[in-house]
Amino acid sequence: MEYFWYSYVDGNRLAIDAGKSTGVVTTARLTHATPASTYAHSPERVWENDSDLTNAAVDAGCTDIASQFIDAPQINVALGGGRREFLPITETDPEYPGSRGQRRDGRNLVEEWKAEHPANSEFVWNKEQFDDVDPDTIRYLFGLFETGHMQFESERPDDGAGEPSIAEMTDKAIRILSKNSNGFFLAVEGARVDHGHHDNIPYNALHDTLAMEAAVQPSIGGDALPYTTLGYLNGPGGFQTAISFRNNGTRPNLRDVETNSKDHVVETLVPLPSESHSGEDVVIYASGPFAHLFHGVHEQNYIAHVIRYAACLGDGKQVCTDAVEDPCGGTLINSYNTLVLLLLVLTKFLF
Repeated sequence: MEYFWYSYVDGNRLAIDAGKSTGVVTTARLTHATPASTYAHSPERVWENDSDLTNAAVDAGCTDIASQFIDAPQINVALGGGRREFLPITETDPEYPGSRGQRRDGRNLVEEWKAEHPANSEFVWNKEQFDDVDPDTIRYLFGLFETGHMQFESERPDDGAGEPSIAEMTDKAIRILSKNSNGFFLAVEGARVDHGHHDNIPYNALHDTLAMEAAVQPSIGGDALPYTTLGYLNGPGGFQTAISFRNNGTRPNLRDVETNSKDHVVETLVPLPSESHSGEDVVIYASGPFAHLFHGVHEQNYIAHVIRYAACLGDGKQVCTDAVEDPCGGTLINSYNTLVLLLLVLTKFLF
């Protein structure tokens, strides 16, 4: 027996109770383990539709995962695969004429969802329908883009009906959910990374990893506009921001801007000809022997002392004056051969 983790379910329900919008985005079936954990309670992850239930489960009053999606407190945005779990065996799949739903209770959960959401809502099952959805005008979006799991990212361009990428689904979900002034809860799963590894095909796993990376890169502010993860308080970018506020009443919209361009100037709050140095701490990372001497925040002069000490430089205290026991092998380290490898990540110079 496999039990879902309850953190997602509780987080989703608590978010709904707090007046927040909620959503789930996955490249697996929406009834698969991780996405199902955002809305369902089930002792078996395989009970995705009613035909999967055992007789004992039915007698005990257990319900399948897909029906719990309809019967549970409603999620604002749900995007993924798994049409067969929501359709009856009498219903032909809209994308694959030779495929039918798997429900034996006669319920068409897609139609039930539509009936429960007659306004400000859309159900979509292909890329064209998804692209036509205006996130500014709807509150609920339900998308099932495959009868089973969605395509691997490497195979997605060849899908006949077309499927949105996980980045596109995440971006649209955020734009819908962020209209709620109380905030939102969104779970995003790049499920097919795991599936690629199960198949021993790293090509698929790595391509889906990159797709997931693209999904989590978009950062959306409270004004529903994206922003770059690296920003400055002041500098040349402030002039663009000022012009945008004057002309449009908002900061620049970066959705169609190539922020990876070598010439892209990041938006800032205060316009100045040149960015002034800031006051945050410089981050230091170390690896290798005696890297443990770097931890937390240090004065700059401490760094020089550690380097001299560990590398046996200068006439001050040196680690090489004493034999040091190797904690791994029990042998002695020749301290003259020790070296601390330092990586200094300078976010800003402090001068």
